[in-house]
Amino acid sequence: KTDKEYYTLDDMFVSKAAKKELTNREEEHERQQAISEHRRLVASMEKCPYCFDNAELPKHLIIAIGVKVYLCLPNSLSLTEGHCLIAPLQHHTAATLVDEDIWEEVQMFRKALVKMFEARGLDCVFLETNTDMKKRYHMLYECVPLPKEVGDMAPIYFKKAIMESDE
Repeated sequence: KTDKEYYTLDDMFVSKAAKKELTNREEEHERQQAISEHRRLVASMEKCPYCFDNAELPKHLIIAIGVKVYLCLPNSLSLTEGHCLIAPLQHHTAATLVDEDIWEEVQMFRKALVKMFEARGLDCVFLETNTDMKKRYHMLYECVPLPKEVGDMAPIYFKKAIMESDE
């Protein structure tokens, strides 16, 4: 006789119970992973130096505050005179992940900065760096003013750097 012929009702209940126990263990493991991820996120957001609610945010460096975004000077060494940062008030990790109203306000700040630097005869480059998505760093949109001649050449420098990084 084959195994199927010896398969009884008791065997069926035992195998169903084993499957259910395995499913319960997997669900519990996923739940624990979600809880752990949430705790890491909360801990990183509490320590975030750019979240507006954080007491450690250097408020004396803030230039302008919008509804969802603020403009500030860098806390560390500036790249050039006029170097500034655009950051959302709440914790967001990348420009591609922000709401449309936040992005529109970032664009409004960008346009104002471009006008201001154009009046001074300068060009400016905007950049966002996102080095590690797992650590969930606060999104910072940097504005670096440059002389017009350098600003005109900036797209060429960036294209060359991107081409060289692909090699």
